[in-house]
Amino acid sequence: MKLAACPIALLFAVFLAPPAVAECGQPVHPEIIVKIDESTVREDRSLSLTELSKVPSASRRAGMEAYDWTLGLTEADIGAKADIDLVTLPDGDGIFCTAARKAVIVLEWNTVVRIAKQVPPGSCIDKVVTEHEQKHVAIDKRLIPIARQVIEIALTSVIRKTVAGKSIADSQANLQEQARARVNRAIDIFSVVRTRRQLSLDNKDEYDKVPKACGILEYIRVLRGSGAQVGS
Repeated sequence: MKLAACPIALLFAVFLAPPAVAECGQPVHPEIIVKIDESTVREDRSLSLTELSKVPSASRRAGMEAYDWTLGLTEADIGAKADIDLVTLPDGDGIFCTAARKAVIVLEWNTVVRIAKQVPPGSCIDKVVTEHEQKHVAIDKRLIPIARQVIEIALTSVIRKTVAGKSIADSQANLQEQARARVNRAIDIFSVVRTRRQLSLDNKDEYDKVPKACGILEYIRVLRGSGAQVGS
């Protein structure tokens, strides 16, 4: 499995309001909505076994050196967009306060299942490799609600506060930066948890299913088709 980290793009709808909103230091209670934009899982067979084996993956770790050829790989590209409705007001002392009225977060989740092009479609090896990669996809689906909750908690901790600045722009920028940093940090933490869950599936028993189910000769034939130096 591979996770391509994506920075958070924060898009802010900004409004200047009269001093009827909470002053700096007073908590506010904006509406927070987290949506999931999960694209259809895409299959790709354009990479050779050699090329696929060079793609960075956390599954290549200590104790797994014997499994250095990658027949399949599931990549997830996870990112987020936030549309936050901001209200800015002066406090009467030359300081401006910005608060959020509503935040809509869209978590974008794009998955690609890659199968080495030397693997014949419909073959025994294709079936075993595809079943393994679909297990990775299933793990991600179970993790999506956790990702939603992590992002909501992270953003809530920021936008329930009003943020001060020496100008309208300064106050808004301060809140924007805090929100951006907090959500990016939340995704980083979630990514660590996700990687651990995914690595639990990448074990010797799973990887040995290909030669056991399809025969060692068929397995070697696919590896040799890529130019790999195996057996004699």
